Amino acid sequence: MTLTLFDSILLSLALIFPICYYLLAYRIVYPQPLPGIPYNQNASHRILGDIPDLVTSVRRTKETSTWCFSQCRRLKSPVIQLFLRPFSKPFVFVDDARETEDILLRRTREFDRAPSTAAFFRTVLPRASIVKPTDLEFKTQRRLWVDVMSPVFLRSVVAPNIYRSTLELVELWRLKSRVGGGGRPFEAHHDLETAAFDAIWVAVLGSELGGIRSEIEAVAKGMEQQVLQTEEEHDDKDQPANMPVAERSDLYEAIQYLNKSVERIMASPMPVLHHWLIRQTPTYRRYESIKSREIRRILKSAYARFQALKLSSNTDSQSQEETNEQHQHDTCAMDLVLRREMISAERKGITLPPPEKNLEMQDELLMLLVAGHETTANTLSWFVKFMAHHPSSQARLWEHLRAAFPSSSAANPPSAAEILSSTTQIPYLDATIAETNRLAATVPLIVRVTTVDSHILGYKVPKGTHVMCISRVTEPYDDDDDDDDNHGMGDLESRRSESSRVAMVKHLNGLGEEGKEEGVRRAMWELDRFEPERWLVRKKVKRGGGQDTYRDLKGKEKQGEEEEEEEEKEEEEEVFDPGALPVLAFSAGPRGCFGRRLAMQELRMMIVLLILSFKFLPLPESLSGMEGRQRVLRSPQQCYVKVEVI
Repeated sequence: MTLTLFDSILLSLALIFPICYYLLAYRIVYPQPLPGIPYNQNASHRILGDIPDLVTSVRRTKETSTWCFSQCRRLKSPVIQLFLRPFSKPFVFVDDARETEDILLRRTREFDRAPSTAAFFRTVLPRASIVKPTDLEFKTQRRLWVDVMSPVFLRSVVAPNIYRSTLELVELWRLKSRVGGGGRPFEAHHDLETAAFDAIWVAVLGSELGGIRSEIEAVAKGMEQQVLQTEEEHDDKDQPANMPVAERSDLYEAIQYLNKSVERIMASPMPVLHHWLIRQTPTYRRYESIKSREIRRILKSAYARFQALKLSSNTDSQSQEETNEQHQHDTCAMDLVLRREMISAERKGITLPPPEKNLEMQDELLMLLVAGHETTANTLSWFVKFMAHHPSSQARLWEHLRAAFPSSSAANPPSAAEILSSTTQIPYLDATIAETNRLAATVPLIVRVTTVDSHILGYKVPKGTHVMCISRVTEPYDDDDDDDDNHGMGDLESRRSESSRVAMVKHLNGLGEEGKEEGVRRAMWELDRFEPERWLVRKKVKRGGGQDTYRDLKGKEKQGEEEEEEEEKEEEEEVFDPGALPVLAFSAGPRGCFGRRLAMQELRMMIVLLILSFKFLPLPESLSGMEGRQRVLRSPQQCYVKVEVI
């Protein structure tokens, strides 16, 4: 049979069309890797990319970032790409804390807060600074709140409130240590979360929630029933005590519900639609109404109080004494910001709208509440677990605290002012807090987006790419040039940005020759272990002959002006080195955690008072697992403590 020209064309089209359709569908449907960056080959041939493997791992481990960064190790590269969203660009993952620090601190013109992160929070906090790009509006809003994190305000206004909440937590745990015959483990995360929420609420809004006080009353009321139990019921001291739990207030439940809503929205493939559906539920409407009504009531009360005080001084020209005097009228962060707005408005001759209509302030207050209490509670939950797992570190911390506060006792604990005093230097406490933040990895991922075409460790990363940075220091990668599986990484140091290399040189020079080798070796030793000592270095000190002469961490010699009167003796002293490893628990740079100083003050105060009050005893294996659970934040899957009152 002879084919006509028309038949030949039809036959050619019949053969070509399926091929073109397949190629076009392949390009649209299947993930498209970024050139040059390692990826899982199998995932590139699946519509869902890496999602099936990730879901399988999360079901087993309850952690998202663990699997993601394990792929960096599997592919032998600190920079990889994963396909985690169908029909979208791949996500670039960076498993190198030095590079993360460089991106956050020194390359802010190339990387900004990711729009996807802002989108999650915009559904709940549409006017808060966390959802805004790093522009003039963001900087103006941050500037209004900057004094809330000033040392003067934190120590004079916030610290006493945190101190009271912590003492109530100590009282509660002393009571719980006697339940069920004494010496029984009990669940701790609930208490730490309640105490942290009490503290952040009074610090931000000035009113008392009384969550821990309610817990104390509930446990005290249940003590009589516990005492009447038979001996057989509390023979097994390894079984957790059955503690009574106080009913939480509607306001507490409202904030918790809204907080969990953010977690659910972030886990959703369609966050905007998901939040719209949540908003239609009676539960959401009820809790939103409770939250808004209470915050507006507190705002109106503070506004009326400041109107009565008629504080019309210009804060920009105040002396330190005048500033301290006006802080006496501030009971919380909201007071300070509201007073500043009122003074600014009066100076400009404008009238402020009623405070209940200031939605931007309400969202910023809610952001501090939501972000402030859970991060602290999760970090403290990891801390008490680390103490029980590492009794030698706990004992050394207790010894250093006793040396710093020799007159402290159960009836006379160190005051807030003593704990936070700039003259109270406790290097081992600083090291313990730094190591807790490092290993807890409460915020395991820091997300940025490239605003221009950029490079990360030599790899080209195009504009608009989501970059997922690790917040935890991990073992360095092999720089072996001869390893064919090393994706041509070669010398990793040479592929770093100039700003990263310069920063490392400055840090090493700051340690001085005597501390450089020891500091690096200590810091990188067994990074999966809890070792506060990695943050400590030795410093040479010369004593005698007038004032001391010593060489500080910057390598500069400081000496007194007086002549030597006797022979100098050189001694060594252990000091805290905050730059031993990249510090990323609070992110860094202009988009770093705004409440970092508040969180560190709260951690310091709670850790000091808990360690001076209790010895955290080892737990049975069934209660001492170190596995984490990651939603938005990372918390322990289980958090029990067994305490001995000191």
